[in-house]
Amino acid sequence: MILVMSVIFWGAVVFLLLKLYRRESSDLKQYFWPGLIAKVVAGVCLGLVYIYYYQVGDTFGFFNDAQRVVNHYQDNPLNYLHFLWAGNETFSIAAQLINIEERSMFMVKLLSLATLVSFDNYWVASVGFSIVSFLGCWYCLKKVNLHFPHGRIAAVISFLFIPSFLFWSSGVIKESMSIGALMVLAGSYIMVFARDKVKWWEGILAIVAVWILWSLKYYWIALFLPSVLATLIATKLVSRFVKNYSRISESIIWAILFCFIVLLASNIHPNFYLSRFLLVIVDNYNAYSLASENDPAVHFSNLQASWTSIVANSPWALFSGLYRPFIFESSTIFQFFISIENTLLMLLSLYNLKYISSAWKSPYRLLIISTLVYIVLLAIFLTLSTPNFGTLSRYKVGFTPFLFFLVLYQPCKIIFKKN
Repeated sequence: MILVMSVIFWGAVVFLLLKLYRRESSDLKQYFWPGLIAKVVAGVCLGLVYIYYYQVGDTFGFFNDAQRVVNHYQDNPLNYLHFLWAGNETFSIAAQLINIEERSMFMVKLLSLATLVSFDNYWVASVGFSIVSFLGCWYCLKKVNLHFPHGRIAAVISFLFIPSFLFWSSGVIKESMSIGALMVLAGSYIMVFARDKVKWWEGILAIVAVWILWSLKYYWIALFLPSVLATLIATKLVSRFVKNYSRISESIIWAILFCFIVLLASNIHPNFYLSRFLLVIVDNYNAYSLASENDPAVHFSNLQASWTSIVANSPWALFSGLYRPFIFESSTIFQFFISIENTLLMLLSLYNLKYISSAWKSPYRLLIISTLVYIVLLAIFLTLSTPNFGTLSRYKVGFTPFLFFLVLYQPCKIIFKKN
């Protein structure tokens, strides 16, 4: 049964990919297969790294759990569907699983579906996850190219070929599905901001993306959606009700809306409750610091569960989250390559300082502001709660493509003479 389903599924995938390629515009067509192949190869490399370098990790643990789920429900499809819909640690199968935490079990459910159509093979499932991630990135790339053609090359590099992003958003890990969903939402955001017509299937796709992202990386979407909604609401309010508005008043309206939406969102997940939010960050920091005693990590001065301490340590968290480890801090070959990427990012950031004024005067300033706020806040809170450089390099993929796009936009425009 798995063999038949796998053959049918992969036949459909190949047909879909060929159809997408044939319908693609000439200015993007040349990047389709290189981008897809890079994703698939990165996913395979991720599995090999976990086998021969890390030797422990969640990727094979997830797949083994997915196999157990498929085997457990193989003769009872209705019970399997019930597990997919409502399965948790109370189900009988949970006793056989390693990953029973809510988000991890959601990943196991998704991977069990992939296992059903992947010949019960980890490497084939890895290809499937990488394709999903690629398609999300490609969707966002198409929207950027449509509405910001000057940013095409910057988007191609940032969304498809930045090494750390490519590696940590491929294969059988949560980040593959999460990035696929996040990039779909980013593409949808661009469409709505540009007042483009959203097709019915794109609306459904965006809803599914919200569901997947909330289930796997709720803290990404907890910052992304307020930034998006604040921009869209502010744009509507300013254009309809405010006459002779200034850039400052527009930005103030955006900031008020953003804070209001964040306060509302703080009630939708226990870790966001204002009474425990800071405690969760500090507890995570202490746990990672203890586990990273012999590994390079970001260290903070007397980090405590108070806003005063968090704010005081935020500048260092932001700088470290964006640009560390430095080359001289690298202790492994992987950290060395990441440090080179970080150095390039720092140089590009410094170069872009001269464009701050033009960005402020841009008609797309709220789009830029919302993207920067998402990047800054996610970088700060990720670094405060997960200071280990190795873990941080993986979690940073939630903002890495957007940051590189911003800093590469002007250089690519100049180099490739897109006037």
